[in-house]
Amino acid sequence: MRRASKGVFARAGRPAESAKRSPEVPMNSFPSLNWREAAACRSEDPELFFPIGEDGPSRRQIEQARAVCRSCPVMRACGTWAVRHGERHGVWGAMTAGERRGLRPSRP
Repeated sequence: MRRASKGVFARAGRPAESAKRSPEVPMNSFPSLNWREAAACRSEDPELFFPIGEDGPSRRQIEQARAVCRSCPVMRACGTWAVRHGERHGVWGAMTAGERRGLRPSRP
């Protein structure tokens, strides 16, 4: 599995109703920045966002990653990027790879 250095992955997540969330920042407010530069995950260990699986013990790690995602101002941009680019591994936009597969447009 390909790994990247800190800051490459933005956290994103579907916020729980009671979860406190940072306000989403419009991407046009960062004309010289990539959305990843505003990501909350820049200060986290990237391994957190790449659990070994999606079941069993990995569920706890996924929930920890999602907790970080919920505080991220670019959560939506992160999830959108991962879906559009077919990212096959990790938690992006608080979504697992399996959840993102369900969102990809079907190919003819």
